[in-house]
Amino acid sequence: MEFFAFVVMNVRLLLGTFFIVVFSCNSIFGASYDGDMQTPINQWSTPADTPSYDDHLALLNYEGDHPLLKQHSCKNSTFLYARGLVYLTTDDFSSPTDPLYVSSNIPGDGRIPVLHSATFAGSNLVMVVTGVVITYNLQTHRVVRASGIPQDMIITNVASHQCCFEDREWCQKQDGLVIAYNNQSLNSNSVEYFLSYDAGWTFVARQLQLDFDIKAGISGASVFGTLSSVAFLVLNDDSDEGIFIYDSYIDQTNANIAKPVSLPFAVTGNQTSFLQVEGGLGCLVVWDSKDVSYSTVSGKAVVKVTILSDMQSSLLNDGEAVQQVISNKNGDFAILTTTGDIYFGREGIPAKTVKLPLKDPLPSPISSCVIRFTPTNNIQVLYPGNMFEDNSPTKKLQLMSETIYVQQCLSKVTPALTKCQHQGFDAAFHDQVFYMDIGQQLNLTARVIPNAWEDISYMVIVSNPGIVSLTTTREITERLVKGVTTSNLIAHLSLMSDTLPNGDKDAARGMSSLRMSVYDSSLMCHHKQQAVAYVVAGCPPNRHLRIRKIDETCDHMRNLEYTIDKNMYDPSFLMGSNGVTASEDKKVLYDYRQLGCPIVVYYQDLLKPVVDLYEGDEFIEEMKEDFIVSEIHGMLAYSYTQTASQAGCRSQPQSWLSLLKAQDTPDPATAWTRQIYRSCMEVDEIGLSNPDQPYEVLSSQNSNQLSLSPYNGILVFNVSVVNPDYSFCQLRGQFAVQVYGTLPKSTIPPLHIMLYTCGLGLAVLLAFYITQKLWPDDADDAGGKGAGDAQEIQ
Repeated sequence: MEFFAFVVMNVRLLLGTFFIVVFSCNSIFGASYDGDMQTPINQWSTPADTPSYDDHLALLNYEGDHPLLKQHSCKNSTFLYARGLVYLTTDDFSSPTDPLYVSSNIPGDGRIPVLHSATFAGSNLVMVVTGVVITYNLQTHRVVRASGIPQDMIITNVASHQCCFEDREWCQKQDGLVIAYNNQSLNSNSVEYFLSYDAGWTFVARQLQLDFDIKAGISGASVFGTLSSVAFLVLNDDSDEGIFIYDSYIDQTNANIAKPVSLPFAVTGNQTSFLQVEGGLGCLVVWDSKDVSYSTVSGKAVVKVTILSDMQSSLLNDGEAVQQVISNKNGDFAILTTTGDIYFGREGIPAKTVKLPLKDPLPSPISSCVIRFTPTNNIQVLYPGNMFEDNSPTKKLQLMSETIYVQQCLSKVTPALTKCQHQGFDAAFHDQVFYMDIGQQLNLTARVIPNAWEDISYMVIVSNPGIVSLTTTREITERLVKGVTTSNLIAHLSLMSDTLPNGDKDAARGMSSLRMSVYDSSLMCHHKQQAVAYVVAGCPPNRHLRIRKIDETCDHMRNLEYTIDKNMYDPSFLMGSNGVTASEDKKVLYDYRQLGCPIVVYYQDLLKPVVDLYEGDEFIEEMKEDFIVSEIHGMLAYSYTQTASQAGCRSQPQSWLSLLKAQDTPDPATAWTRQIYRSCMEVDEIGLSNPDQPYEVLSSQNSNQLSLSPYNGILVFNVSVVNPDYSFCQLRGQFAVQVYGTLPKSTIPPLHIMLYTCGLGLAVLLAFYITQKLWPDDADDAGGKGAGDAQEIQ
C-alpha cells in the first residue's frame, strides 16, 4: 500500500488531480465444464484489448441502486465490484479488469443474467444470478450451479463471514459456511434457508421455527463463528421491533448449554439491514432508513449509536439513506450516505460516530461511489471514471480514488472532540488463537498507560459465554511519571465444559473471542484501542501421547526388517475370530523414526505402559485415565490379565472384537474412540452378562496388564485415551515392544520325537534283557567269589 500511495502522490502532483486508470488483463473465459450444471465465467485467459466471447455467453449485469464492493477477507487484493456490470480482480485493481460473462442459459427463459448478491467463502466466489446460486473457484476457475437447492426455488441473497486462520479446524468449518435464502420469507412464522458447509458447492435445506410472525421477510443474515451459529435479522410483526434469531450449525442439543437470545430493539424506519464487522468478533452495525445502531454481543443487545454533534439528533435526514457501511479489525466503522456524507465511528458502550468535515464534496453522482478502509485506518473513496454509457463488451473498468485522512478530519470537528485519555494499550495476545482443553484455565494480560491524572474504565467481553466464563482483575504495576501509573488488566478464563456432568463436556466445544478495550474511547485516539484473542474450547493441535521408556540406544533397530509369521496375525483385525489368519508371512520395516527404541520385555513378564501427555515437546503430565491398545498389524500375541468381574465391572465391558464387527469395514482407528466409549463401572439395563470376558481397558488406576504370548518378535501398538472427560482430543500414541526368551521351536514334529524317545527306551531295555540272557553264569561266579574271599579274611 505504501507503493500505491507513492504512485498516487506522484500522479496527483503531475496531473493536478487524483486519477488512477485501472485496466484489466482479465478477459472472457470458458471455464472447465463439470457436467450439465456448469456455467462459464471469465477466466483471464486472453489479452484485455481483444476480449473473446460467443453466443453462449452474456454480460453479467447489476441493477442495484448503489455500487457493490466485496473484498475477500483473507486475500486483500481480491475484490468484486459491481456497477451496471460486474468486475472481479485479484490484484487490487492494479491491472485492467474486464466485465464478467456468464452462461446465457442461467436464467433459462431468455432473461438477462443479473447479479443480485455475492459473497466470498474459502477460495470461492458465491453469487446469486437471476435467482440461481452459482459458485466459482478463484484458483481452479471451476464454476457450477450449486446443488441441493430445488430448481424452482428463487434465491435472492447469499451470506457468509470468512475466517482467515489457516489449518484450524474450527476456522475452516466457519470459512466454508454459506447461507442462501429468499429475503421474502414464504412462511410468516419460520425462516427457511439453505446452508452450505463446503463453501457453496452443495446446500442443505433448513428451517428455523419461530414463536412470532415475521414482517417483511428477512432483513439480513450472517455466520457468527463465535456463537457457532448462523443469525438472521427479522422484524416482529406484532411489535415492529427488530430481533436476531440464531440457528446453531453444529449439533448442540445439550440442555446445559445456554442458547443465544436476542433482546428486541426499536426500528424507526424501513429497509433494515446489518453488517458484521471485520475480525469475526460478533460486533454489528445495524441500520434502517432513520437510525444507526451497534451491537458488541452478536446482536443479543443492540444500542443506538451516539452522534457527537450539537446539531444532530439523528444520523439520517429525511430522504437520506445508508449507501454503504464498512469496518476494520480495530473496532472502527464508516458509513457513506446517499447525500455524500461520511460518518466515522468506533465501538463502545454506546458506540460513537461523527460526520467527517470533508474539504471537498464527493464526486457526483454519489450513487457511483464506494469506500474502503486503508491499512492505516484512513478511508479511500473509489468511483468509476471514463465509463461508457453503453454496456459494451470491450468496456474496461477505470477507477478514480481519493483518500480521506481521518485524523485530520476529526481534528476539525466542531465542537472539538474529547482528547484521547490514554497513551497506550498493549497486549501480547492480540490477534492470537488460544486452545483450552478440559480442566485448563487461561490468563490474558493487557498493559494500559493512561494520560496524567486520568482514570480509565475498560470493557472486557467474551462473545460466547456458553463456551468460556470470565472474571477480571486490575493490578497497578508502576508509576512512570507524576500522575501516570500503568496497570495490568487481567482476564481469567475457564471453560464452561468443566461445569457440565461427565459425558456431556463435548457439548461446550467451540470458539469465543475475548475483547479488551477502553470503555469510552475517544475518536481522537489513533493508536491501538483494543486487544482481541480467539479462545477455542477444543483439542490443542500438538497435544499427543508418548510412552515412557528407559533411555538407551538401539542403532541396530534402524532399517531393521522383520517377519511376522502368517499364523500370528489377522489382517482383518478380527483377532482370528473367524478361524482364519493370514495367508502368508508379512515382512515389516521397523519405523525407527516414529517408534524409537522398543520396550524390551521377557515373554513371561507382564506389561503396562506408562503414558505421558505432551504438547509439542513439552511434558504436561502423566496420563492416568482409561486407555486402550491395539497391535497395528493385527497380531494375536498378547492378552489381558483381568476379566470383567475381576476388574469390578457392573455392566458388560466393550471389546475390540464386538466394536470391530459392528463396522462394515473393520478399522481399529475408528472402532473404539472417546466418542463411543462407555465405562463398564456404570450400571445399565443388561448388567454383567459375561463376567469371564477379558477386560481390555488399561489405566494406572486399575491392575489390568498385558500378558504376552510365547513369541520372540516385535509388536507395535497404537495407544488411545478413551475417557471422554479427560480431554477434547482423541489422544493417540504409538510404541513398540520387543519380546524375547521363548525357546526356539523344534523342526521335528512332536510325534516323531515321542516315537524316537520310546524306541530308544525300548532298545535300552531290550539290550539289558539280552545281556542277562546271554551271560547269566558270569554274574553268579562273580558273586560267589566275593563271598568266599570275605570268609577267608575273617
